[in-house]
Amino acid sequence: MSTATGAACSRSASPTVLRLAAQGASDGEIAATPGVSETTVKTHVGNLLAERGARDRVHAVIVAYECGLAGSSAARGWPGPGRAGPGRTPGR
Repeated sequence: MSTATGAACSRSASPTVLRLAAQGASDGEIAATPGVSETTVKTHVGNLLAERGARDRVHAVIVAYECGLAGSSAARGWPGPGRAGPGRTPGR
C-alpha cells in the first residue's frame, strides 16, 4: 500500500464528503446533510476520486485514512451506519 502524498491530502474537493464516506456513509446518508442533494454528493465523490488519483471509492477511503481525514481522531459529525445521530433514528 502506498502512502498518500501531500498533494493528495491537500486537495480542495469536499473533505467532509470524503470523511463521511470513509466512515461508511452511503451517498444517500451523506445527502441527508441539510442543503445537499444525492446528485451533489455523487459529483463530489467523483471529483474526490479524480483529484486524489484514487481508482475507486475504497482507494479514496484509504487516502482519507492516510491523510488523517478518517479514523478515531477524525470521527466527528456522523456516528456510523445504523447509529443515531443528528436528525437520525437508529436502524434507518
